[in-house]
Amino acid sequence: MKKTAVKLSIDIFMTALWLALMTYDLTGSMWHEILGIGMLVPLFFHLFLNRKWISGVTGKLFKSKFSVNTVRWICDVFMLIGYVLTAVSGIAISKELFWQLRANNIDLWYIVHAWAAYLTLAVMGVHI
Repeated sequence: MKKTAVKLSIDIFMTALWLALMTYDLTGSMWHEILGIGMLVPLFFHLFLNRKWISGVTGKLFKSKFSVNTVRWICDVFMLIGYVLTAVSGIAISKELFWQLRANNIDLWYIVHAWAAYLTLAVMGVHI
């Protein structure tokens, strides 16, 4: 399989996994949290496969004209911020795996978690 096909397959898999994570009523809290943590594996693999593009575009970002790669890079940064916000807020509202780290203001963290997840999904659609 060509590298481009592998990258696209990982993108599609990650989007499908993200959609599965958004069906909390079907997965339940334990599987939701396990799958959420499991999302790190394809994420790091994706970043590893794209490391040359990331470093190349990052190095040229402020030295060259605005391009499609600049837009993709910005999209990727927003997606990374969304992943981090979703993960941090997920830990803050955890019922199963990180219950000992559970935050006091659950309602606020739940809103952050939900909005970050939905906005990240939207950015994923642009990314693919």
